[in-house]
Amino acid sequence: MRITAFHADGFGLLQDQGLDTLCPALCVFEGPNESGKSTLVDLLRFLLFGAAGPRGRSRPPLRGGRPGGRLRLSTEAGEVFVVERSEGPATIRRLGESEDPDQPREPADRWFGGLDRTTFDRVFAIGLDELQGLDVIEDEALRARLLAAGGGLGGVDLPAVLGRLDRELRGLLLLRGQRPRLNRSLSRRRKVEGDVAELQKLPERFHELVARRRLLDQALESAQERRREAENRLRRIEVLARSHEPWRRWRQVRAQVDRLEGEAGIGVLDLDALDRAQREVRDAQERLAAARERAAHLEERRRELAAEDAGEDGGAVGRIRRRREILATLRQLLQRREVLEAEHRRLLEALAHLDRRRTEIRELQAQGNAAAPLWALLLALLLPFVLPALEPSRGAWLAALGTLLGWVLIVVIWRRRQRRLAEDRRAELEAELADLDARSLEVSQEFLDVDDALRGIPGDLKHHAEAVGWAPPADALELSELARALDEAAARIEARRRFDADRAEESGDLELAEERARTAQATLGALLAGAESPDADDYRRRAVARTQAELRRREAESLLESLDALLGTGSGRSALEAELTRHDPEAAGEERARLAEEVRRLEREIDTQGRDLGALEAEIEWLGREDRLGALLLERESLTEKVREDARSWAVAALTRSVLEEARETYEQQRMPRVVRRASALLGVMTGGEDRLALGEDGLELVGGRLEHRAEGAWSSGLADQVYLALRLALAEELGRQQEALPLVLDDVLVRLDPRRRELTARALAEVAARRQVLCFTCHPESRRDLERAAAGMGVDCGLYRLEDGRLSGDSGAPQKTPPAG
Repeated sequence: MRITAFHADGFGLLQDQGLDTLCPALCVFEGPNESGKSTLVDLLRFLLFGAAGPRGRSRPPLRGGRPGGRLRLSTEAGEVFVVERSEGPATIRRLGESEDPDQPREPADRWFGGLDRTTFDRVFAIGLDELQGLDVIEDEALRARLLAAGGGLGGVDLPAVLGRLDRELRGLLLLRGQRPRLNRSLSRRRKVEGDVAELQKLPERFHELVARRRLLDQALESAQERRREAENRLRRIEVLARSHEPWRRWRQVRAQVDRLEGEAGIGVLDLDALDRAQREVRDAQERLAAARERAAHLEERRRELAAEDAGEDGGAVGRIRRRREILATLRQLLQRREVLEAEHRRLLEALAHLDRRRTEIRELQAQGNAAAPLWALLLALLLPFVLPALEPSRGAWLAALGTLLGWVLIVVIWRRRQRRLAEDRRAELEAELADLDARSLEVSQEFLDVDDALRGIPGDLKHHAEAVGWAPPADALELSELARALDEAAARIEARRRFDADRAEESGDLELAEERARTAQATLGALLAGAESPDADDYRRRAVARTQAELRRREAESLLESLDALLGTGSGRSALEAELTRHDPEAAGEERARLAEEVRRLEREIDTQGRDLGALEAEIEWLGREDRLGALLLERESLTEKVREDARSWAVAALTRSVLEEARETYEQQRMPRVVRRASALLGVMTGGEDRLALGEDGLELVGGRLEHRAEGAWSSGLADQVYLALRLALAEELGRQQEALPLVLDDVLVRLDPRRRELTARALAEVAARRQVLCFTCHPESRRDLERAAAGMGVDCGLYRLEDGRLSGDSGAPQKTPPAG
């Protein structure tokens, strides 16, 4: 069980304070003195167990608020409950539901097997005062609580039971006393017998009736004894019937165990090792097969390459290099031919352009030498006279004459200007023509040079191509074909080179695979030889037989435990087993029917004898009323019967107490060493393995690294605190085995430890917190740091909380006031 949240409405310094989320593993509350740590511890005690004693009383609110508070608890089954207490009993309800009136109202009765407040304070909620001393293991209530929890008795209060038995025994009989019932009955019976001895003269009938009653008593006791024997035999037959099948199965399983162990034989049989060895053999064989397949593939590739390179010799690389050089030269020649051809075409075009320009210039020269057309001049001279001819007048003729003079002047000026322009244009054309002639001569010479170079290129191509046995390439396409063929030859040479490298590498891989296969096979052979098995199947068969033998052995142990529960382990066990060997279910059924009929017959006989005895006692009583002797005799018989009944009650109570005492001694012999062993393991963590606990003749002792034994008086205060803490942690674990595990509340238990032991003890508390919730309260920052580091080192959740003047804050430092809601 874990505390997931709590809230204090009003409790001492705490007012409207709480945490709505609490770490489920290790919770560390740090705060200075008088900050409310002890108040918070008392709040947890009060909410779980109520107000009890000076330390557990409900502290009145100092800052207002309703007294009390509440807890939110999470059980091991995952259920969440809210426990609320103000005054009187607690209120328990499942989260989100109302209180169930049919369930106990106290957490101790509901989840903790009736755990009392004293045991909680001495084991689960401890400070330095509660931590001191080893007397906790001698506490009668705690030892009874351990017996009840370990024996599956739950919340039975064993000391109360033993006290009631002692009171009942003292009320029945004391060696020296007058008040117990048996003492009084025996005293009165002796007095009555004395009175009877004085009255010896009795009627014959009375003696006869008494004798007959005695005979009837004897017959009744005999019938009752026979009925008890028949009933015991019936119960024995029932036990035999229930035990027969488990016992038969147990014998079969034991026979199978013997047979399987015989099949398994001797030697170490590790089925996992065999599987690993066989797996390694298979892997090695698969790698070897793959390596051989790759080698075969490379061999086939080698033959293909050999067929491709059949016409080549060892100088192929040199020839390819020479051909690459020739190929580069031919490519340069072809490129130069292309350049020359382009230049040749350009020069031809330039010459043609120069010829066309020369022709154009000559045409322009011819046009410049031609005069203006005569008809144009005549038209210009006659045009002024056209208008007067159409409209004769003096003014028109004068105007025509003026126009004619103007036209003559214009023609003269135009002719002069045209002549100047023609001369200038002619000079330009003659200069351009001279330049064109020079340029044409230059281009012609360049053309002749290019043409000569073009004529020499085919010879160079033929010369270089024939040097390597090639025909001269006609163009770049043929040259590309030659380059492609050369690249293919180079690729074949490179492939052969890579093939040789791969073949060498694969040869090494093949040798490695063969070596691994031999190693794996040798490992498997050594494993089989160590087990004296001829093969893996025999090894596996024997290993399976041993595994099955172990399973059958466990089954046999389980069946034997069942038989122990049915047959017991006492001295009569061998007799029952002997009967089981002879047990016949059919005959047992017949005997059961016969005994049942016998029991019914005896019950009828007892009933009849009881009625007869009642009649005799009535007649004796009637006779006894006649005189004092009858009354005394009846009183004596009554006292005898009462003594018999009280003696039987005393025997039952004494036997019950003896059985309980024996059970407790057996439990303490079996369970207390386990508590001490667990405490010793925790102490080893706290001291770094330097000390351990052991049960000595005078109680617990410390055993050091040199096996020196030290009793309690020789321990230092810090070491004693570690021993006391380890012992209480172990007791808490033992008490939590059969019921909900209570959280541990520790108030400054590390204060007297040196830094090293404080760190180791914090590690032990973190180890405990991995299995149950631990709440540590401290006013020392170094203790908080050690607890935080220990939790982080062991991967345990750790919640850090701060208390300042009755105010709570969580990891982030923010106040936590939200109450655990229902």
